[in-house]
Amino acid sequence: MKKNKLEEVSLSEKEKDILKSYQEEYEEYETVEELEDEKVEEEEENLQEFDFKEESEEEELENYKEVPEKKIRKKKNNNFMLINIIFVVIILLITMIAVDVVSVKKYHKGPYFAILTHKYDDGGTKEYLGLGYKVIKYNQRQGRRDTVIGSWGMKYNNDTIDVEAIDLAIEFNDNESESYKKYNGKFLRVSGVLSNVSINDNAITITYFDEDGKYTMDIICNMSTDKELLKNFETNIRITAIGSVSDYKYKSPENNPTLILSNCFAEQDL
Repeated sequence: MKKNKLEEVSLSEKEKDILKSYQEEYEEYETVEELEDEKVEEEEENLQEFDFKEESEEEELENYKEVPEKKIRKKKNNNFMLINIIFVVIILLITMIAVDVVSVKKYHKGPYFAILTHKYDDGGTKEYLGLGYKVIKYNQRQGRRDTVIGSWGMKYNNDTIDVEAIDLAIEFNDNESESYKKYNGKFLRVSGVLSNVSINDNAITITYFDEDGKYTMDIICNMSTDKELLKNFETNIRITAIGSVSDYKYKSPENNPTLILSNCFAEQDL
């Protein structure tokens, strides 16, 4: 081992003691270079430990950031699910309303999604309430037998629109589409000449005849009474029938314009 240059110099006792203490402290190192290497290793270890702590802090920070992001994503998913549920409910409600409206207006059946709220002592008329609409199924002993739909403010009504067959013939000749819109679903009392009785179909026909053919019109009444009662009617005599307008067949080269009434009752002056 090489001697340190400090040992060749004449030293005082105090200096020797100091030197000796340094030598004891660093006696495990053979050279100054080894001491420096040790210090470098310690610094590297400290630096690695610092880097590890820094990485740990960064990971903690990232985890801290992920928590609110997860909450935000969860909240968005919940909101999206709630919107979908509301959308489905709205579609179902619209479908239910549409089914009842079409069933009543077009097919005179139903309602299927309304609640019975009142029954009248007139033969069995029933009143239903749905979501924003009311349905009245008339079943009078001798009167209305149709089904109507409207707003909640719609009132029970058994009043008829009294009209002569000639008046209907003139009105429909002027404007068929508008006239049908006006009378469709309305409860009419029609008077005119009985032109045909069909026992098999349980129907009678009231006709206004115009020699020029311009205003000729048929009004078919599908009866609610027993077929046997039709045997008491005689053609070419005035008759009065009440019923609800349910259909209309437009004028054609082969057929007269035809207004159709359903659930009819009729009386004839003999």
